[in-house]
Amino acid sequence: MFLVKVDDDQIHHLVFTWKNPKLDGYEGDVVPNVDLDYDMEAVHTWSAGAAKPEACVGTHPDNPAFFKVFRSRDELADAGYIYIDGNPLVYGTWLDYLKLTRPDRLDTEHWLEHLEQNDKAARMRRNQPETPDVPSGAGRDEIAEWVAKHHLRYDHQISEIWYLPQGADDDEIRLLEINDISAPFDGPIESLEFGIDVEGSPFHLKIADITTEQFDRIRRAPAEELPARWSLDGAKKWGRRA
Repeated sequence: MFLVKVDDDQIHHLVFTWKNPKLDGYEGDVVPNVDLDYDMEAVHTWSAGAAKPEACVGTHPDNPAFFKVFRSRDELADAGYIYIDGNPLVYGTWLDYLKLTRPDRLDTEHWLEHLEQNDKAARMRRNQPETPDVPSGAGRDEIAEWVAKHHLRYDHQISEIWYLPQGADDDEIRLLEINDISAPFDGPIESLEFGIDVEGSPFHLKIADITTEQFDRIRRAPAEELPARWSLDGAKKWGRRA
């Protein structure tokens, strides 16, 4: 693998690629022949109430070309690795990194190719079947899923929606909608009540708009951060990414 160290908007990135970035026109310094141990599931998976992982990178004390990503600085130190400042990113090629993070830095040829790919994806998206006009069933879970997918489809500011059935009244649907653009940043997390546009539906909808930062706090201390009687137990998530 190859490593490029990038300072981007005051954030240090450690960009690991399988293909030499020099072959894609990168003119900066490249560290060749590095190895990376990065178990993404082990590093980033965390349960409700647990401390959020803070991915960090270290090099082996006997082999500076061997890098490993840990869940925390404490785990890194316990393993005897040497801490390296930077956020780990892994891509097949340097162009993949630019297309997904800094398309403004692409040269003209690759910028036009990037636009063409986006146009093709948009055309394919328009040809996909619409979200059904009616839920797949009349139960609370089916109604909640239908509402969540409609909101994700038509409100592009929402990145994830969490359905929280635990502890809710039988006729109540509770949703946490993660929105880093228009959600309120300060004050306690509160829900608003809405109707559901499904004929004959007995359910009423309660939505709490939150930011990613607020959701991190919720996962650390759900009983303190969530509205009264809300719980993450048994929650289900829908999002834009797998």
